[in-house]
Amino acid sequence: MDFSRPPEGDGNRPDQIGGIDSGAAGRAEIEAAIERILASRLLSSSPRQQALLSHIKTETLEGRGDRLKEFSLAVDVFGRPPSFDPRVDSIVRVQASRLRALLAEYYAKDGASETLRVEIPAGGYVATFSPATHQARPPVQKSPPKDDTMGEPPMRKASESPPDAGNPLTSFAAGKPWLFPVMLGLASLALLLLVVAVGTLGGQRTADDHVQPVRPGGPTIFVSSTS
Repeated sequence: MDFSRPPEGDGNRPDQIGGIDSGAAGRAEIEAAIERILASRLLSSSPRQQALLSHIKTETLEGRGDRLKEFSLAVDVFGRPPSFDPRVDSIVRVQASRLRALLAEYYAKDGASETLRVEIPAGGYVATFSPATHQARPPVQKSPPKDDTMGEPPMRKASESPPDAGNPLTSFAAGKPWLFPVMLGLASLALLLLVVAVGTLGGQRTADDHVQPVRPGGPTIFVSSTS
């Protein structure tokens, strides 16, 4: 909604501002919306943005949008002298950019339920007023119910086979608790026999090593020496 043009006709209709029938958004509604913005936590601590928005609102609603230029804003809002040079001092551009960012943040947070949206399009300083569009929020995804059995081993049905049913040794020993002690005893006995056999062989080799060599048979010749 553009209020930069001067009123046409007698201008007595309360909902006719700037030559455009505002319909749902009258001047009172626009001013109330801007007052809420000025009092919000985002702008309450930013006096420069408050002053800039109030001045832009007044000039726009009064149909003096053509006066919203960088030079006039610098002099009327920020107190710059008539010698102000926008090529040297960028205060208007900086503060206007900051105000646009605050307005966007306001409608994203505190003003999310507003029915009227106030904006200052880039490239100019005239305010626009349009119905706010609210996007439908996506449905809240409910988290799946918590599994209280987490960390516990799954229960096995009676008809299911045990996890090691495919092992032949385990299947053979199932239902025979006496079999394992017997097998353990046999293994111990076999180990003992092996140790005894190894010890016997080792003792025999030692005895053979100490046998005196046999002298060869036949006559023996004694040689004696005489003095």
